[in-house]
Amino acid sequence: MSGRSKDKMNNAVKAALLEGNVELANEITANVMVGTTMLIVFAVIILCLVLNEVNVFTVDKVTMRIATLIAFIIQLPITLINTKYVGTKKWLKWPLMICLTLVCGVMAAALGHNVTLVMVFPMVVSTRYFDKKYTTLVALITAGVFTIACFVNAQVGVLNLNMVKDSLAGVTIEDDLREAVEAAIGAKWHRPWSYVRSLYLNDFLPRCIVFLALSVSCRYVAGRGKDMINMQKLTSEKDARIETELSLATN
Repeated sequence: MSGRSKDKMNNAVKAALLEGNVELANEITANVMVGTTMLIVFAVIILCLVLNEVNVFTVDKVTMRIATLIAFIIQLPITLINTKYVGTKKWLKWPLMICLTLVCGVMAAALGHNVTLVMVFPMVVSTRYFDKKYTTLVALITAGVFTIACFVNAQVGVLNLNMVKDSLAGVTIEDDLREAVEAAIGAKWHRPWSYVRSLYLNDFLPRCIVFLALSVSCRYVAGRGKDMINMQKLTSEKDARIETELSLATN
């Protein structure tokens, strides 16, 4: 964040606090954090693209390039909007979070089980808004996006070799295990249902169970944060009343 943008954010936060609007002040800083997280995730995608181009990763190069392009197209508009407003608009929290979730979903669709932790990014970041309802909705949106991402990954993403045993019947593996597996499961968008089912049941479902447990914890953290904001608001109002009474007494 540039110095000018940082000053704009700080001034907006101070103005909100002076008006006694603690919720707005919190949402401004949360919006900036989500925007920063989104940029970090995209930087990770770029790093993965570079590593894939030099054959460190084994994702199909065309697939990885398309995934990076899609992530860029999704992220660019909201990044420009957030740069303009520096998180100072309350409505920014929805496009920012949806954009972050979609970018994480694109990453998961291309890299699959190699980026298991990316599923929790949107939900964990959403707790910064200190709104239990918001965190719950983000968790539901994330679950839906990653359900679709899992299917896309099953068709075009990196292979999870632990999930293809049912597709290897009658295949003789000689030199290259990966080539034998790819020959067994077919071309992109024609991978057998046995592989897709195995990926959902043995990889995605366990992740969803852990995600559900973490969602409950994040919802609790968001609720506690909301309580702290309310306490801060009451304290500010009390201090303002005391200052007013002292001023009247002095006069």
